[in-house]
Amino acid sequence: MAFAFEARRDESLIQLARAEPFRLGSLVVNPATREVSRDGESEILEPRVMQVLVALFEAKGAVVSRDELVARCWDGRIVGDNAITRVIVQLRRLANEFGQSSFELETITKVGYRLVVREGAAVATSPEASSVVVAEPRHRSFSRRAVVGAGLAAGCAATAWFGWKAFQGHEPPPEAVELFKRGEHAQRQGLPDLSRQAVVYLEQAVAIDPFYSAAWGSLALAYRHLLEAFGEAEYTSLPERIRSAAGRALALDPRNADARLALILVHPFYGNWRQMEASLRELGQEHPDHWLLRAQTGLLLYEVGRIEEGIPHSQHVLEIDPFLPVGHMFLARALSMAGRLQEAEAVLNRGGERWPAHPALWGTRYSFLLFNGRPAAAAAFAMDPDSLPSGMPPQAVKRRVRIARAFETREPGLVAEVIASARAEAAADPKNAQFATAILALLGLKDDVFQILHRYYFQLERPLGRYERRYTYSLFAPALREVREDARFPALLDRIGLTRYWRETGTKPDYALS
Repeated sequence: MAFAFEARRDESLIQLARAEPFRLGSLVVNPATREVSRDGESEILEPRVMQVLVALFEAKGAVVSRDELVARCWDGRIVGDNAITRVIVQLRRLANEFGQSSFELETITKVGYRLVVREGAAVATSPEASSVVVAEPRHRSFSRRAVVGAGLAAGCAATAWFGWKAFQGHEPPPEAVELFKRGEHAQRQGLPDLSRQAVVYLEQAVAIDPFYSAAWGSLALAYRHLLEAFGEAEYTSLPERIRSAAGRALALDPRNADARLALILVHPFYGNWRQMEASLRELGQEHPDHWLLRAQTGLLLYEVGRIEEGIPHSQHVLEIDPFLPVGHMFLARALSMAGRLQEAEAVLNRGGERWPAHPALWGTRYSFLLFNGRPAAAAAFAMDPDSLPSGMPPQAVKRRVRIARAFETREPGLVAEVIASARAEAAADPKNAQFATAILALLGLKDDVFQILHRYYFQLERPLGRYERRYTYSLFAPALREVREDARFPALLDRIGLTRYWRETGTKPDYALS
């Protein structure tokens, strides 16, 4: 019986070398060479993409289930929905862009797919198909970039057409909706890898349906997340990709909140606090329950030292969506900065119960314990294997334990090691400046703190790029209380531009109100 099963499976598997050429409207498809030709140009498809196209063609208009596609094109191996969806995306791109819409793939919800030939574009297996010669074809590889480019190109159609589609109550196909939902979920987790994965999901969604305004707006925000120090931010290309995706969303739906928010957030808060606060508040009047809009409004207020004003925004974020790990992180951090330690710890406890090893929550809890006089608890927390985020390098854990031990014991050798490490890390990477200055400030090394802050904000080696991020919230943390009392601190604020912001807006930071 086993041999009979293997024989049947081999017979059903799409063998490209044995498949006959065929026509799809104006296209000539040659499975053996994986080539699709039209009017002197050709596309070379990936093997799996060609197999699926052949399977759908051979069904002669019947519905082909996902299970059958897996059996015939993946040899029955276990594959995720993403693998099939990716292939369908590429075939839809082929139909719409290269095939001049001579055919389409119809989704039969919870069943499978059907190849549909549009009126006037006959599908036929033809002896002539194999003899068609395409002279000097201009090959174009069929990659994910091509799929995304297709979505962007399709999105560049006339604004009037977009508006017409929107007013017609356009409904995206189910697979585009599913990708949109996955992209939304991924970008809400606050993790670098998932932020990049969100981009992939949403790029596929708009490639499937270029008229999907919500997906375009979400894609604009997903691109924007990559500017927020999530890995290697592409400062030269991301801003234009943000604007392009946001523009497509707004052409379809001028009220799209995601797109409008993404355009506001292209620029960093640093140096733009007044203008961005006004823009966020204006948009917030129209969309008071947009989770990221409220979150960013709170973050901007933290950046300018107005901690107590920002806290209600962060609290409202968790009322909108209680399952945001970074929402818990930002609220706990703000409550701690405001001296509301019991509330901060309660938020961290709730977050820890839901996401016991989330890197952002882990780092926030460790800092909360360390900088609020509980170094022994910080060391114990860092050594707890049940709370440790996956992928955390052992050396990073060891370093945090030694920092906590240095604060607990004040052993001279250990303290000297921590000081040297903080100085070196701040010099090596500006992103380490906040943590390093908090450590050095608590150890009384204000000269080091001001040196690091000047390098972080003014970066003498080169001027800051237009889209580079710098953060000021840590200037208002309890750890820098003595630094704020230093005569050099007002001059630092003047040079940063915060003094001007407070004067022009008629506001003051919380520490100046006490």
